[in-house]
Amino acid sequence: TASRTIKTLLESSGPGLDLRKIWALSDSLAGGGRPSIRPLQSAMSEAKLPQQLAISRALIQLEAYTRGLEELRRLVEAKEVDVLLKSAALELIADNGELEEAEWLEEQVDLTLQPRVKLAMAKALWRLNKSNKAKGRDVLQAFLQSTNADLRAEGALALGEIGSPLAKPVLRELKNEPTEQGRSARLLL
Repeated sequence: TASRTIKTLLESSGPGLDLRKIWALSDSLAGGGRPSIRPLQSAMSEAKLPQQLAISRALIQLEAYTRGLEELRRLVEAKEVDVLLKSAALELIADNGELEEAEWLEEQVDLTLQPRVKLAMAKALWRLNKSNKAKGRDVLQAFLQSTNADLRAEGALALGEIGSPLAKPVLRELKNEPTEQGRSARLLL
């Protein structure tokens, strides 16, 4: 049955913080089709945090959007969740969310104190909010003023991704660095 298969997959898999492994687990969990939705929902409470992300993504793949997005929002709001998992959850929200998620993000971005989560929220808000993109852009622009070079670079790269000309001075500074950020800056310029 779907419940046994899901239980076996979750017991045998500890994907840790490796997003490729989390996505592979998610694909396996969704492989049972729509009959897997209820067992996946039941498994959520016992699952470890990376597995909860995989289950949430599987629910979305199975078109159980409401429950999947609820679980992703819960992961983003939880204090004990790693920044990497929160950022991945926010990308999924940006890809699959609607107006409700955009409104939730507009509130959350102001309440969030973790800079990298705030950055991921602002990018998600920009992608989600079709009519009022100003909030996401304003938060991203604030990162350009950061005294932390990494946060400033990430803000500039995010602004570059959305086509903001404000990012160009920082991207020009980054482009010659022999780093992933430098390569990304070159591509964006």
